Amino acid sequence: MGYIEEEKLKNILIQTNTITSKSLNSLYDKSANDSLIDYLIKKKLVDYKPLSNIIYQYFSIPSHKLSIEGVSEEALKVFDIKNVNKYLFFPFSVENGKVHIAMSNPLNDQARNDIRLISNRSVEIYFSNPSDIKLFINHFYNIKQIDSMTEQFKNNDTKNIVENAPVVKIVDMIISDAILVKASDIHIEPNKTNLRIRFRIDGVLKKVLEIDKCLAENIISRLKIMAGLDISNTKSSHDGHFKQPDIDNIDFRISTLPTIFGEKVVIRLIYEHGLLFDLEADGGFFEDDIEDIKQLLKNSSGAILVTGTTGSGKTTTLASFISHINKEGINIVTIEDPVENVLEGITQVSVNSQANLDFNNALKTILRQDPDVIMVGEIRDNETAAMAIGAAITGHLVFTTLHTNDALSSIVRLIDMGIESYAVSAAVKGIISQRLVRKLCNYCKKEVILQESIAKTLNLEPNTHIQEKVGCKFCLDTGYKGRFAIYEFIIMTDKLKSLIENKAGFEEIRETLIKDDMVTIKDNAIKHLINGNTSLEEVLKVII
Repeated sequence: MGYIEEEKLKNILIQTNTITSKSLNSLYDKSANDSLIDYLIKKKLVDYKPLSNIIYQYFSIPSHKLSIEGVSEEALKVFDIKNVNKYLFFPFSVENGKVHIAMSNPLNDQARNDIRLISNRSVEIYFSNPSDIKLFINHFYNIKQIDSMTEQFKNNDTKNIVENAPVVKIVDMIISDAILVKASDIHIEPNKTNLRIRFRIDGVLKKVLEIDKCLAENIISRLKIMAGLDISNTKSSHDGHFKQPDIDNIDFRISTLPTIFGEKVVIRLIYEHGLLFDLEADGGFFEDDIEDIKQLLKNSSGAILVTGTTGSGKTTTLASFISHINKEGINIVTIEDPVENVLEGITQVSVNSQANLDFNNALKTILRQDPDVIMVGEIRDNETAAMAIGAAITGHLVFTTLHTNDALSSIVRLIDMGIESYAVSAAVKGIISQRLVRKLCNYCKKEVILQESIAKTLNLEPNTHIQEKVGCKFCLDTGYKGRFAIYEFIIMTDKLKSLIENKAGFEEIRETLIKDDMVTIKDNAIKHLINGNTSLEEVLKVII
Protein backbone atom coordinates (compact mmCIF):
# COMPACT_ATOMS: atom_id res chain seq x y z
CA MET A 1 0.00 0.00 0.00
CA GLY A 2 1.27 3.47 -0.83
CA TYR A 3 2.21 5.60 2.16
CA ILE A 4 -0.35 8.32 1.37
CA GLU A 5 -3.23 5.85 1.01
CA GLU A 6 -2.21 3.99 4.16
CA GLU A 7 -2.13 7.20 6.22
CA LYS A 8 -5.45 8.30 4.75
CA LEU A 9 -7.08 4.98 5.69
CA LYS A 10 -5.64 5.18 9.22
CA ASN A 11 -7.05 8.70 9.68
CA ILE A 12 -10.46 7.67 8.35
CA LEU A 13 -10.61 4.67 10.68
CA ILE A 14 -9.82 6.90 13.65
CA GLN A 15 -12.15 9.74 12.60
CA THR A 16 -15.07 7.34 12.07
CA ASN A 17 -14.39 5.69 15.47
CA THR A 18 -13.84 2.38 13.71
CA ILE A 19 -10.65 1.96 15.70
CA THR A 20 -8.81 4.13 18.25
CA SER A 21 -5.55 5.86 17.50
CA LYS A 22 -3.92 4.24 20.52
CA SER A 23 -4.81 0.67 19.53
CA LEU A 24 -3.90 1.20 15.87
CA ASN A 25 -0.49 2.72 16.58
CA SER A 26 0.38 0.20 19.30
CA LEU A 27 -0.73 -2.89 17.43
CA TYR A 28 0.26 -2.33 13.82
CA ASP A 29 3.85 -3.43 13.18
CA LYS A 30 5.34 -1.57 10.22
CA SER A 31 7.95 -4.28 9.79
CA ALA A 32 5.32 -6.95 9.19
CA ASN A 33 4.75 -8.27 5.66
CA ASP A 34 0.99 -7.77 5.93
CA SER A 35 -0.60 -4.65 4.54
CA LEU A 36 -2.66 -2.55 6.92
CA ILE A 37 -5.87 -4.03 5.49
CA ASP A 38 -4.62 -7.61 5.90
CA TYR A 39 -3.50 -6.85 9.42
CA LEU A 40 -6.77 -5.25 10.48
CA ILE A 41 -8.78 -8.24 9.27
CA LYS A 42 -6.36 -10.90 10.51
CA LYS A 43 -6.25 -9.41 14.01
CA LYS A 44 -10.05 -8.88 13.98
CA LEU A 45 -9.63 -5.18 14.66
CA VAL A 46 -12.13 -4.35 11.90
CA ASP A 47 -14.62 -6.69 10.22
CA TYR A 48 -14.51 -7.04 6.45
CA LYS A 49 -17.98 -5.55 5.88
CA PRO A 50 -17.48 -2.16 7.59
CA LEU A 51 -13.97 -1.94 6.13
CA SER A 52 -15.31 -2.56 2.63
CA ASN A 53 -17.91 0.18 3.16
CA ILE A 54 -15.17 2.64 4.16
CA ILE A 55 -13.00 1.73 1.17
CA TYR A 56 -15.95 2.25 -1.15
CA GLN A 57 -17.08 5.51 0.47
CA TYR A 58 -13.66 7.18 0.70
CA PHE A 59 -11.69 5.52 -2.12
CA SER A 60 -14.51 4.67 -4.60
CA ILE A 61 -13.41 1.05 -4.81
CA PRO A 62 -16.39 -1.36 -4.69
CA SER A 63 -16.31 -4.69 -2.89
CA HIS A 64 -16.93 -8.08 -4.52
CA LYS A 65 -17.94 -11.43 -3.00
CA LEU A 66 -16.11 -14.15 -4.91
CA SER A 67 -18.04 -17.24 -6.01
CA ILE A 68 -17.03 -20.27 -8.06
CA GLU A 69 -19.94 -19.63 -10.43
CA GLY A 70 -18.62 -16.15 -11.19
CA VAL A 71 -15.13 -17.25 -12.31
CA SER A 72 -14.37 -17.35 -16.04
CA GLU A 73 -11.60 -19.34 -17.71
CA GLU A 74 -10.72 -16.32 -19.86
CA ALA A 75 -9.89 -14.24 -16.77
CA LEU A 76 -7.71 -16.99 -15.27
CA LYS A 77 -5.57 -17.13 -18.41
CA VAL A 78 -4.65 -13.43 -18.23
CA PHE A 79 -2.30 -13.90 -15.25
CA ASP A 80 0.06 -16.64 -14.13
CA ILE A 81 0.47 -18.16 -10.69
CA LYS A 82 3.54 -16.06 -9.86
CA ASN A 83 1.71 -12.76 -10.24
CA VAL A 84 -1.50 -13.65 -8.40
CA ASN A 85 0.52 -14.91 -5.45
CA LYS A 86 2.89 -11.93 -5.46
CA TYR A 87 0.15 -9.29 -5.29
CA LEU A 88 -2.57 -11.48 -3.71
CA PHE A 89 -5.31 -10.78 -6.25
CA PHE A 90 -7.74 -12.94 -8.19
CA PRO A 91 -9.04 -12.29 -11.73
CA PHE A 92 -12.64 -13.52 -11.83
CA SER A 93 -14.18 -12.31 -15.10
CA VAL A 94 -13.69 -10.50 -18.40
CA GLU A 95 -16.42 -8.23 -19.76
CA ASN A 96 -16.08 -6.23 -22.96
CA GLY A 97 -12.32 -6.76 -22.88
CA LYS A 98 -11.98 -5.44 -19.31
CA VAL A 99 -10.55 -7.77 -16.65
CA HIS A 100 -12.33 -7.70 -13.29
CA ILE A 101 -9.95 -8.29 -10.40
CA ALA A 102 -10.49 -8.86 -6.67
CA MET A 103 -7.62 -7.52 -4.57
CA SER A 104 -6.85 -7.98 -0.89
CA ASN A 105 -5.16 -4.57 -0.86
CA PRO A 106 -6.74 -2.42 -3.58
CA LEU A 107 -5.09 0.75 -2.22
CA ASN A 108 -1.62 -0.39 -3.30
CA ASP A 109 -0.83 1.92 -6.24
CA GLN A 110 2.26 0.00 -7.29
CA ALA A 111 0.39 -3.31 -7.36
CA ARG A 112 -2.49 -1.84 -9.36
CA ASN A 113 -0.13 -0.35 -11.94
CA ASP A 114 1.87 -3.59 -12.24
CA ILE A 115 -1.31 -5.62 -12.71
CA ARG A 116 -2.45 -3.31 -15.50
CA LEU A 117 0.93 -3.55 -17.23
CA ILE A 118 1.01 -7.35 -16.95
CA SER A 119 -2.50 -7.74 -18.34
CA ASN A 120 -1.95 -5.21 -21.14
CA ARG A 121 -5.63 -4.36 -21.04
CA SER A 122 -8.18 -2.35 -19.06
CA VAL A 123 -8.65 -3.52 -15.47
CA GLU A 124 -11.50 -3.01 -12.99
CA ILE A 125 -10.39 -3.29 -9.34
CA TYR A 126 -12.54 -4.58 -6.47
CA PHE A 127 -11.89 -5.17 -2.78
CA SER A 128 -12.43 -8.75 -1.54
CA ASN A 129 -11.78 -10.51 1.73
CA PRO A 130 -8.10 -11.59 1.76
CA SER A 131 -8.99 -15.05 3.10
CA ASP A 132 -11.42 -15.60 0.21
CA ILE A 133 -8.79 -14.56 -2.31
CA LYS A 134 -6.32 -17.07 -0.86
CA LEU A 135 -8.92 -19.85 -1.14
CA PHE A 136 -9.60 -19.03 -4.79
CA ILE A 137 -5.91 -18.78 -5.69
CA ASN A 138 -5.32 -22.19 -4.13
CA HIS A 139 -8.27 -23.76 -5.96
CA PHE A 140 -7.68 -22.29 -9.41
CA TYR A 141 -3.89 -21.82 -9.47
CA ASN A 142 -1.82 -23.39 -6.70
CA ILE A 143 -3.41 -26.84 -6.65
CA LYS A 144 -2.16 -27.39 -10.21
CA GLN A 145 1.41 -27.03 -8.96
CA ILE A 146 1.41 -30.13 -6.75
CA ASP A 147 3.47 -32.19 -9.22
CA SER A 148 6.23 -29.57 -9.27
CA MET A 149 6.05 -29.30 -5.46
CA THR A 150 6.47 -33.06 -5.25
CA GLU A 151 9.63 -32.86 -7.34
CA GLN A 152 10.84 -30.01 -5.15
CA PHE A 153 10.27 -32.23 -2.11
CA LYS A 154 12.14 -35.15 -3.69
CA ASN A 155 15.13 -32.91 -4.43
CA ASN A 156 15.15 -31.35 -0.98
CA ASP A 157 17.74 -32.91 1.30
CA THR A 158 15.93 -31.54 4.36
CA LYS A 159 12.75 -33.51 4.87
CA ASN A 160 11.80 -31.76 8.12
CA ILE A 161 8.01 -32.12 8.26
CA VAL A 162 7.52 -28.89 10.15
CA GLU A 163 9.56 -26.60 7.95
CA ASN A 164 9.52 -28.37 4.58
CA ALA A 165 7.83 -25.81 2.32
CA PRO A 166 6.24 -28.16 -0.26
CA VAL A 167 4.59 -30.31 2.41
CA VAL A 168 3.26 -27.29 4.32
CA LYS A 169 1.93 -25.71 1.12
CA ILE A 170 0.25 -28.91 -0.07
CA VAL A 171 -1.50 -29.45 3.27
CA ASP A 172 -2.69 -25.83 3.30
CA MET A 173 -3.93 -26.16 -0.28
CA ILE A 174 -5.88 -29.35 0.46
CA ILE A 175 -7.58 -27.73 3.45
CA SER A 176 -8.37 -24.45 1.69
CA ASP A 177 -9.72 -26.30 -1.35
CA ALA A 178 -12.04 -28.32 0.89
CA ILE A 179 -13.31 -25.09 2.45
CA LEU A 180 -13.99 -23.50 -0.92
CA VAL A 181 -16.13 -26.40 -2.15
CA LYS A 182 -17.82 -26.63 1.28
CA ALA A 183 -16.69 -30.18 1.98
CA SER A 184 -17.77 -31.66 5.30
CA ASP A 185 -14.87 -34.11 5.51
CA ILE A 186 -11.39 -34.64 4.03
CA HIS A 187 -10.22 -38.24 3.59
CA ILE A 188 -6.47 -38.71 3.20
CA GLU A 189 -5.89 -42.35 2.31
CA PRO A 190 -2.53 -44.06 1.68
CA ASN A 191 -2.61 -47.05 -0.62
CA LYS A 192 -0.09 -49.18 -2.47
CA THR A 193 0.85 -46.61 -5.13
CA ASN A 194 -0.21 -43.16 -3.97
CA LEU A 195 -1.99 -40.95 -1.44
CA ARG A 196 -5.64 -40.48 -2.38
CA ILE A 197 -7.46 -37.30 -1.31
CA ARG A 198 -11.25 -37.37 -1.25
CA PHE A 199 -13.74 -34.72 -0.11
CA ARG A 200 -17.23 -35.46 1.17
CA ILE A 201 -19.37 -32.94 -0.68
CA ASP A 202 -23.14 -32.90 -0.17
CA GLY A 203 -22.91 -36.24 1.61
CA VAL A 204 -20.97 -38.08 -1.11
CA LEU A 205 -17.21 -38.74 -1.32
CA LYS A 206 -15.44 -37.41 -4.41
CA LYS A 207 -11.81 -38.00 -5.35
CA VAL A 208 -10.06 -34.69 -5.91
CA LEU A 209 -6.34 -35.56 -5.89
CA GLU A 210 -3.79 -38.35 -6.05
CA ILE A 211 -0.39 -37.45 -4.60
CA ASP A 212 2.92 -39.29 -4.95
CA LYS A 213 3.37 -41.90 -2.21
CA CYS A 214 6.71 -40.32 -1.25
CA LEU A 215 4.79 -37.47 0.40
CA ALA A 216 2.33 -39.63 2.33
CA GLU A 217 4.19 -40.00 5.62
CA ASN A 218 5.19 -36.34 5.74
CA ILE A 219 1.73 -35.00 4.90
CA ILE A 220 0.11 -37.16 7.57
CA SER A 221 2.78 -36.22 10.11
CA ARG A 222 2.26 -32.55 9.28
CA LEU A 223 -1.45 -32.89 10.02
CA LYS A 224 -0.77 -34.73 13.28
CA ILE A 225 1.59 -31.96 14.38
CA MET A 226 -1.07 -29.34 13.60
CA ALA A 227 -3.47 -31.26 15.88
CA GLY A 228 -0.87 -31.79 18.61
CA LEU A 229 -0.76 -35.58 18.11
CA ASP A 230 2.19 -37.91 18.65
CA ILE A 231 3.84 -38.44 15.25
CA SER A 232 6.04 -41.26 16.56
CA ASN A 233 3.05 -43.47 17.34
CA THR A 234 1.76 -44.77 14.01
CA LYS A 235 0.29 -48.05 15.28
CA SER A 236 -2.59 -46.58 17.31
CA SER A 237 -5.57 -44.45 16.37
CA HIS A 238 -5.60 -40.80 17.45
CA ASP A 239 -8.17 -38.01 17.76
CA GLY A 240 -7.51 -34.29 17.95
CA HIS A 241 -8.42 -30.92 16.55
CA PHE A 242 -6.78 -27.76 15.24
CA LYS A 243 -7.51 -24.26 13.95
CA GLN A 244 -6.08 -22.65 10.83
CA PRO A 245 -4.61 -19.12 10.85
CA ASP A 246 -6.97 -16.60 9.21
CA ILE A 247 -9.87 -19.09 9.38
CA ASP A 248 -11.64 -18.40 12.65
CA ASN A 249 -15.08 -19.82 11.85
CA ILE A 250 -14.07 -23.44 11.15
CA ASP A 251 -12.91 -26.07 13.60
CA PHE A 252 -10.96 -29.02 12.19
CA ARG A 253 -11.37 -32.35 13.98
CA ILE A 254 -8.90 -35.03 13.00
CA SER A 255 -9.00 -38.82 13.37
CA THR A 256 -6.19 -41.20 12.39
CA LEU A 257 -6.44 -44.94 11.76
CA PRO A 258 -3.51 -47.32 11.13
CA THR A 259 -3.93 -49.33 7.91
CA ILE A 260 -1.74 -51.81 6.01
CA PHE A 261 -0.40 -48.95 3.85
CA GLY A 262 0.07 -46.37 6.63
CA GLU A 263 -2.11 -44.03 8.63
CA LYS A 264 -5.39 -42.88 7.15
CA VAL A 265 -6.54 -39.42 8.25
CA VAL A 266 -10.07 -38.07 8.20
CA ILE A 267 -10.64 -34.38 8.97
CA ARG A 268 -14.13 -33.18 9.85
CA LEU A 269 -14.76 -29.51 9.04
CA ILE A 270 -17.10 -27.92 11.57
CA TYR A 271 -18.48 -24.71 10.07
CA GLU A 272 -19.55 -22.51 12.97
CA HIS A 273 -21.75 -20.18 10.93
CA GLY A 274 -22.12 -21.75 7.52
CA LEU A 275 -24.80 -24.42 7.93
CA LEU A 276 -27.91 -22.57 9.04
CA PHE A 277 -30.67 -21.86 6.57
CA ASP A 278 -33.37 -19.27 6.24
CA LEU A 279 -36.91 -20.64 6.36
CA GLU A 280 -38.02 -18.69 3.28
CA ALA A 281 -34.85 -19.14 1.25
CA ASP A 282 -33.03 -22.42 1.29
CA GLY A 283 -34.36 -24.89 3.87
CA GLY A 284 -36.32 -26.91 1.31
CA PHE A 285 -39.69 -26.03 2.86
CA PHE A 286 -42.59 -25.23 0.55
CA GLU A 287 -44.42 -21.93 1.00
CA ASP A 288 -47.60 -23.39 2.56
CA ASP A 289 -45.54 -25.41 5.03
CA ILE A 290 -43.41 -22.41 6.00
CA GLU A 291 -46.48 -20.62 7.34
CA ASP A 292 -47.44 -23.68 9.41
CA ILE A 293 -43.89 -23.95 10.78
CA LYS A 294 -43.84 -20.25 11.66
CA GLN A 295 -47.07 -20.70 13.60
CA LEU A 296 -45.54 -23.72 15.33
CA LEU A 297 -42.52 -21.66 16.37
CA LYS A 298 -44.76 -19.04 17.97
CA ASN A 299 -45.60 -21.44 20.81
CA SER A 300 -44.28 -20.25 24.17
CA SER A 301 -44.30 -23.78 25.61
CA GLY A 302 -44.43 -27.38 24.49
CA ALA A 303 -42.06 -29.68 22.61
CA ILE A 304 -41.06 -29.49 18.95
CA LEU A 305 -39.33 -32.64 17.71
CA VAL A 306 -37.14 -33.14 14.65
CA THR A 307 -36.52 -36.78 13.76
CA GLY A 308 -34.54 -38.72 11.21
CA THR A 309 -31.54 -40.92 10.71
CA THR A 310 -27.95 -39.98 11.58
CA GLY A 311 -26.71 -37.27 9.21
CA SER A 312 -30.18 -36.13 8.16
CA GLY A 313 -29.60 -32.52 9.23
CA LYS A 314 -31.75 -32.58 12.40
CA THR A 315 -29.41 -30.39 14.46
CA THR A 316 -29.10 -27.85 11.66
CA THR A 317 -32.87 -27.61 11.32
CA LEU A 318 -33.28 -27.07 15.07
CA ALA A 319 -30.50 -24.46 15.14
CA SER A 320 -32.16 -22.64 12.24
CA PHE A 321 -35.51 -22.68 14.07
CA ILE A 322 -33.89 -21.30 17.21
CA SER A 323 -32.17 -18.55 15.21
CA HIS A 324 -35.55 -17.64 13.74
CA ILE A 325 -37.11 -17.04 17.19
CA ASN A 326 -34.00 -15.62 18.87
CA LYS A 327 -34.50 -12.16 20.32
CA GLU A 328 -33.20 -10.19 23.29
CA GLY A 329 -36.24 -10.76 25.49
CA ILE A 330 -35.94 -14.54 25.83
CA ASN A 331 -33.34 -16.84 27.40
CA ILE A 332 -32.38 -19.69 25.06
CA VAL A 333 -30.09 -22.45 26.32
CA THR A 334 -28.89 -25.51 24.36
CA ILE A 335 -27.16 -28.74 25.32
CA GLU A 336 -25.46 -30.46 22.37
CA ASP A 337 -22.99 -33.23 21.56
CA PRO A 338 -21.03 -31.41 20.21
CA VAL A 339 -21.92 -27.77 19.52
CA GLU A 340 -21.75 -27.51 15.72
CA ASN A 341 -23.45 -24.17 15.03
CA VAL A 342 -22.31 -21.25 17.18
CA LEU A 343 -25.35 -19.00 17.60
CA GLU A 344 -24.94 -15.39 18.68
CA GLY A 345 -26.86 -14.40 21.79
CA ILE A 346 -27.64 -18.00 22.80
CA THR A 347 -26.13 -19.94 25.71
CA GLN A 348 -24.72 -23.20 24.35
CA VAL A 349 -23.41 -26.12 26.40
CA SER A 350 -21.40 -29.04 25.04
CA VAL A 351 -21.76 -32.55 26.51
CA ASN A 352 -18.65 -33.57 28.45
CA SER A 353 -18.70 -37.20 29.58
CA GLN A 354 -15.39 -36.85 31.46
CA ALA A 355 -16.93 -34.13 33.63
CA ASN A 356 -20.14 -36.15 34.07
CA LEU A 357 -22.01 -33.54 32.03
CA ASP A 358 -24.41 -35.60 29.92
CA PHE A 359 -27.76 -34.50 28.47
CA ASN A 360 -29.62 -35.46 31.63
CA ASN A 361 -27.33 -33.71 34.13
CA ALA A 362 -26.98 -30.63 31.93
CA LEU A 363 -30.76 -30.40 31.54
CA LYS A 364 -31.21 -30.46 35.32
CA THR A 365 -28.89 -27.48 35.65
CA ILE A 366 -30.37 -25.61 32.68
CA LEU A 367 -33.83 -25.79 34.27
CA ARG A 368 -32.40 -23.82 37.20
CA GLN A 369 -31.07 -21.14 34.82
CA ASP A 370 -34.46 -19.47 34.16
CA PRO A 371 -34.74 -20.65 30.53
CA ASP A 372 -37.57 -19.70 28.16
CA VAL A 373 -36.40 -22.00 25.37
CA ILE A 374 -34.34 -25.18 25.72
CA MET A 375 -32.76 -27.24 22.99
CA VAL A 376 -31.79 -30.80 23.94
CA GLY A 377 -29.55 -32.09 21.14
CA GLU A 378 -30.89 -35.62 21.42
CA ILE A 379 -33.13 -37.66 23.70
CA ARG A 380 -31.15 -40.84 24.38
CA ASP A 381 -32.66 -42.28 27.55
CA ASN A 382 -35.86 -42.45 29.59
CA GLU A 383 -34.76 -39.94 32.21
CA THR A 384 -33.85 -37.24 29.69
CA ALA A 385 -37.12 -37.89 27.85
CA ALA A 386 -39.11 -37.47 31.07
CA MET A 387 -37.31 -34.23 31.98
CA ALA A 388 -37.70 -32.74 28.49
CA ILE A 389 -41.41 -33.56 28.29
CA GLY A 390 -41.89 -32.32 31.84
CA ALA A 391 -40.21 -29.01 31.00
CA ALA A 392 -42.42 -28.66 27.92
CA ILE A 393 -45.57 -29.17 29.99
CA THR A 394 -44.50 -26.71 32.72
CA GLY A 395 -44.07 -23.66 30.50
CA HIS A 396 -40.84 -24.05 28.53
CA LEU A 397 -40.49 -24.34 24.75
CA VAL A 398 -38.34 -27.41 24.19
CA PHE A 399 -36.64 -28.36 20.93
CA THR A 400 -35.14 -31.83 20.65
CA THR A 401 -34.35 -34.71 18.29
CA LEU A 402 -35.07 -38.44 18.17
CA HIS A 403 -33.75 -41.20 15.92
CA THR A 404 -36.93 -42.47 14.24
CA ASN A 405 -37.79 -43.20 10.63
CA ASP A 406 -40.91 -41.02 10.43
CA ALA A 407 -42.75 -38.36 12.37
CA LEU A 408 -45.44 -40.58 13.89
CA SER A 409 -42.89 -43.11 15.21
CA SER A 410 -41.59 -40.39 17.55
CA ILE A 411 -44.84 -40.52 19.52
CA VAL A 412 -44.56 -44.30 19.80
CA ARG A 413 -40.91 -43.99 20.82
CA LEU A 414 -41.68 -41.55 23.64
CA ILE A 415 -44.41 -43.80 24.98
CA ASP A 416 -42.05 -46.79 24.77
CA MET A 417 -39.56 -44.74 26.83
CA GLY A 418 -42.07 -44.55 29.66
CA ILE A 419 -43.80 -41.24 28.94
CA GLU A 420 -47.54 -41.45 29.60
CA SER A 421 -49.67 -40.99 26.48
CA TYR A 422 -51.54 -38.05 28.04
CA ALA A 423 -48.19 -36.31 28.73
CA VAL A 424 -47.06 -36.85 25.14
CA SER A 425 -50.29 -35.41 23.73
CA ALA A 426 -50.11 -32.45 26.13
CA ALA A 427 -46.44 -31.64 25.51
CA VAL A 428 -45.79 -32.25 21.82
CA LYS A 429 -46.81 -29.37 19.55
CA GLY A 430 -45.30 -30.61 16.32
CA ILE A 431 -42.96 -33.18 14.79
CA ILE A 432 -40.83 -32.89 11.67
CA SER A 433 -39.17 -35.94 10.14
CA GLN A 434 -36.57 -35.32 7.46
CA ARG A 435 -33.90 -36.70 5.16
CA LEU A 436 -31.28 -34.79 3.19
CA VAL A 437 -31.14 -34.99 -0.59
CA ARG A 438 -28.80 -33.35 -3.04
CA LYS A 439 -29.97 -30.33 -4.99
CA LEU A 440 -29.55 -30.39 -8.76
CA CYS A 441 -27.01 -27.93 -10.13
CA ASN A 442 -28.93 -25.07 -11.75
CA TYR A 443 -26.17 -24.54 -14.31
CA CYS A 444 -26.27 -27.94 -15.97
CA LYS A 445 -29.43 -29.90 -15.08
CA LYS A 446 -31.48 -31.03 -18.06
CA GLU A 447 -35.13 -31.85 -18.63
CA VAL A 448 -36.13 -35.45 -19.39
CA ILE A 449 -39.37 -37.43 -19.55
CA LEU A 450 -39.92 -39.86 -16.69
CA GLN A 451 -40.14 -43.48 -17.78
CA GLU A 452 -43.77 -44.62 -17.93
CA SER A 453 -43.22 -47.58 -15.59
CA ILE A 454 -41.57 -45.36 -12.95
CA ALA A 455 -44.24 -42.68 -13.36
CA LYS A 456 -46.88 -45.33 -12.68
CA THR A 457 -45.04 -46.54 -9.57
CA LEU A 458 -44.91 -42.95 -8.26
CA ASN A 459 -48.59 -42.35 -9.14
CA LEU A 460 -47.63 -39.71 -11.68
CA GLU A 461 -49.09 -38.97 -15.09
CA PRO A 462 -47.42 -40.48 -18.19
CA ASN A 463 -44.91 -38.16 -19.90
CA THR A 464 -44.17 -36.33 -16.65
CA HIS A 465 -41.22 -33.98 -17.13
CA ILE A 466 -38.45 -33.99 -14.52
CA GLN A 467 -34.88 -32.69 -14.29
CA GLU A 468 -31.80 -34.91 -14.23
CA LYS A 469 -28.13 -34.33 -13.37
CA VAL A 470 -25.46 -33.60 -15.99
CA GLY A 471 -22.28 -32.26 -14.38
CA CYS A 472 -20.23 -29.12 -15.05
CA LYS A 473 -17.37 -27.05 -13.61
CA PHE A 474 -19.70 -25.27 -11.20
CA CYS A 475 -20.71 -28.52 -9.46
CA LEU A 476 -17.34 -30.30 -9.85
CA ASP A 477 -18.98 -32.61 -12.43
CA THR A 478 -21.29 -34.15 -9.83
CA GLY A 479 -24.53 -32.71 -11.21
CA TYR A 480 -25.46 -31.50 -7.72
CA LYS A 481 -24.77 -28.39 -5.66
CA GLY A 482 -25.93 -28.25 -2.07
CA ARG A 483 -28.50 -30.24 -0.10
CA PHE A 484 -31.93 -29.61 1.36
CA ALA A 485 -34.44 -31.47 3.50
CA ILE A 486 -37.19 -33.78 2.27
CA TYR A 487 -39.68 -33.80 5.10
CA GLU A 488 -43.04 -34.63 6.59
CA PHE A 489 -44.51 -33.00 9.66
CA ILE A 490 -47.34 -33.42 12.11
CA ILE A 491 -49.09 -30.62 13.96
CA MET A 492 -50.75 -31.77 17.19
CA THR A 493 -54.52 -31.38 16.75
CA ASP A 494 -57.40 -32.20 19.09
CA LYS A 495 -58.20 -35.26 16.97
CA LEU A 496 -54.61 -36.52 17.18
CA LYS A 497 -54.51 -35.86 20.94
CA SER A 498 -57.65 -37.94 21.38
CA LEU A 499 -56.19 -40.84 19.37
CA ILE A 500 -52.96 -40.80 21.41
CA GLU A 501 -54.72 -40.57 24.78
CA ASN A 502 -57.05 -43.44 23.81
CA LYS A 503 -53.96 -45.51 22.88
CA ALA A 504 -54.91 -45.93 19.22
CA GLY A 505 -52.56 -48.12 17.17
CA PHE A 506 -49.83 -46.76 14.87
CA GLU A 507 -51.62 -47.70 11.63
CA GLU A 508 -54.93 -46.26 12.78
CA ILE A 509 -53.31 -42.93 13.62
CA ARG A 510 -51.35 -42.86 10.37
CA GLU A 511 -54.43 -43.61 8.26
CA THR A 512 -56.32 -40.84 10.04
CA LEU A 513 -53.50 -38.34 9.42
CA ILE A 514 -53.30 -39.23 5.73
CA LYS A 515 -57.08 -38.88 5.37
CA ASP A 516 -56.67 -35.42 6.88
CA ASP A 517 -54.21 -34.55 4.08
CA MET A 518 -50.92 -35.19 5.88
CA VAL A 519 -48.07 -34.94 3.33
CA THR A 520 -45.66 -37.85 3.78
CA ILE A 521 -41.94 -37.86 3.08
CA LYS A 522 -42.69 -39.75 -0.14
CA ASP A 523 -45.24 -37.12 -1.23
CA ASN A 524 -42.81 -34.33 -0.40
CA ALA A 525 -39.95 -35.98 -2.29
CA ILE A 526 -42.10 -36.45 -5.41
CA LYS A 527 -43.18 -32.80 -5.27
CA HIS A 528 -39.52 -31.72 -5.22
CA LEU A 529 -38.85 -34.09 -8.15
CA ILE A 530 -41.63 -32.57 -10.25
CA ASN A 531 -40.44 -29.06 -9.37
CA GLY A 532 -36.95 -29.89 -10.68
CA ASN A 533 -35.20 -29.42 -7.35
CA THR A 534 -33.69 -32.89 -7.17
CA SER A 535 -33.30 -36.02 -9.29
CA LEU A 536 -35.06 -39.37 -9.47
CA GLU A 537 -31.86 -40.95 -8.18
CA GLU A 538 -32.05 -38.91 -4.96
CA VAL A 539 -35.78 -39.40 -4.52
CA LEU A 540 -35.51 -43.17 -4.77
CA LYS A 541 -32.90 -43.14 -1.99
CA VAL A 542 -35.50 -41.54 0.27
CA ILE A 543 -38.66 -43.47 -0.55
CA ILE A 544 -37.37 -47.00 -1.11
